[in-house]
Amino acid sequence: MGRLNHQRPILQLIDAKKRGLAIVGLSASPLGKRYLTPGSTSASRLKKVPSEKEKIHRVAVAIVDRFIANGDCTDANLLLEFAKPGRDRDALREWFTLYGGMKIKDAEAFGKDRERSPDRDAGLANPYWSMREPPKRKAFHLDVELSGLVSKARERKLERMVGDNVPNSLLDDMESVLRRHGIGFD
Repeated sequence: MGRLNHQRPILQLIDAKKRGLAIVGLSASPLGKRYLTPGSTSASRLKKVPSEKEKIHRVAVAIVDRFIANGDCTDANLLLEFAKPGRDRDALREWFTLYGGMKIKDAEAFGKDRERSPDRDAGLANPYWSMREPPKRKAFHLDVELSGLVSKARERKLERMVGDNVPNSLLDDMESVLRRHGIGFD
């Protein structure tokens, strides 16, 4: 059995992750060397030193360029290792699915999304960290909604806003059914 060549980019990335250096050293990683070199299309012409998030964003845009050119999205999976765990990784995943023309396949690996094409310019203009958090889902309580609806209909009937099209017997029957099932009224 031969020895592993630890100069291969993927093995260097895995070694850096094991040592806990994956978040700190994007510029020194194989991805950074490939996408953040001064001659690359993703390198900035600005004089200021970019933050780690800006570097990750530039690499993400360059990965989308590569994906457009040859359909290779393996580096998108590797770039996720450099984002902070939690909100940043989730936002980067969402960014790739929204602007990169990719979708998450099994085992959270990216693949080509045949229904959506990459939108590089929109992705360049909207960095991954500026994406809104998905709205929190509110629980739906059927018992509360039904009892509220019956109460509201009865109040409106008393105020003559509902009209005569809702008979009192219907509201009484609905209340009795709800009470039979343990749903009370305030």
